[in-house]
Amino acid sequence: MASVEKPEGFEQLSFEDLDSGPFSWVVGDSGARNEEFPRNYVDVVAQRARSEGVLFVSSHRQTRVLLKEAGVRYLMMYQEVGLKEEYLSRYRRRGTTGGAVAFVEKHWDAWLKVDSEEEGARHVVLGAGQYVEDVMAQLLTWWFGTGEETEEETLSGSLNIGGCSVPS
Repeated sequence: MASVEKPEGFEQLSFEDLDSGPFSWVVGDSGARNEEFPRNYVDVVAQRARSEGVLFVSSHRQTRVLLKEAGVRYLMMYQEVGLKEEYLSRYRRRGTTGGAVAFVEKHWDAWLKVDSEEEGARHVVLGAGQYVEDVMAQLLTWWFGTGEETEEETLSGSLNIGGCSVPS
């Protein structure tokens, strides 16, 4: 994942992309799934989620189920379903392998349908041309609050981020 510039007022936060790959495969055993996955991954996510920061994690369905069970709040961020070609092009430009791009292309509609139907999480749907860093300052203000609202009020309201929809 590309680095995200820390928005003004949030410089003290840590930002981390916790790739699930090292947790889901047995080290040294080509192609063997780790039997501990996704529990081993979610245990680390839950531990790191307690710190003051932003943690980007896998969106595997099993991961989300275990995050809910662990009481970890999370936000689902994904793109509009109609942006498939834009995102496939982004993946190719950043050097993602052809097999991985084909895999995303094959599962695009099904994954976004499941993501959009996720209950128990806030949803942020990126529009055309948008990147995470384009909406980060507003998301952080909304997530962590400004001191003027309680956490519940902040999380229960709707959010309008220039061209990005956040359903209530």
